[in-house]
Amino acid sequence: MSTPKHFGLIGHPISHSQSPALFYQYHPGTQDTYDLIETPDFDEAISIFRDRYDAINITAPFKERGFLEADTLERSCELCGATNLLKKEENQIKGYNTDIDGVYRTIASHCGEAQYGRSALIIGCGGAGKAAAIAMAKLGCRVTIANRNIRKGELFAERLISIGGFDNIDAISLDRAVAIADLYDFIIYTLPVAIEGLSKIDFSNKVVLEANYRDPQITPTIIKETTLYLSGKEWLLHQAQAAWDIFYTTSC
Repeated sequence: MSTPKHFGLIGHPISHSQSPALFYQYHPGTQDTYDLIETPDFDEAISIFRDRYDAINITAPFKERGFLEADTLERSCELCGATNLLKKEENQIKGYNTDIDGVYRTIASHCGEAQYGRSALIIGCGGAGKAAAIAMAKLGCRVTIANRNIRKGELFAERLISIGGFDNIDAISLDRAVAIADLYDFIIYTLPVAIEGLSKIDFSNKVVLEANYRDPQITPTIIKETTLYLSGKEWLLHQAQAAWDIFYTTSC
């Protein structure tokens, strides 16, 4: 009988996370474990991982710090500058980013994998926003990143162009997003709170994906009949399935 593997999730807060329930739902009868590593202290969380776990998922606000803990990085993770998965492999820690897979698979499952000629507005440039921008660029979209700190968005767009080989990526200030949102086919909202003017955006005939499934800010009152609204729960499930593939297809 194989030795049970130990997986977990770090971030703060995470008491609401559905990740353990999803893991056990899709792995019935497993002897492996999946825990919430509950601490607001990143250094403590990483120490617990190093001592006790084979691999961990990472959620906000630790994704960019987790990136720095990896000895080696998967390509998409390098582009993103953030990781949501660390795994022990061959006496090293390797970083992955399955958030990118989560967005890609969610959009592709509803709209197909070829979105050339269409456009995506990414609201927010944290770990989730960066992953969304890469996924939509991979799908062929022209991508605009809207962020409060516009320089952060600009630097990330430049990174994707110079290192990733993508084109048609730019950045704008967050306060411009509401005014020009109607120009985009896709809107991916990655912020935990509502931006000013969010309720004024016309979501008609758009595909909208929101990262925050626990407390969504794009409420039913502002979604139109012609809006295809995709919950962050789909994003969560698709990225979780990609993470499980990594858990089990590469030896710890």
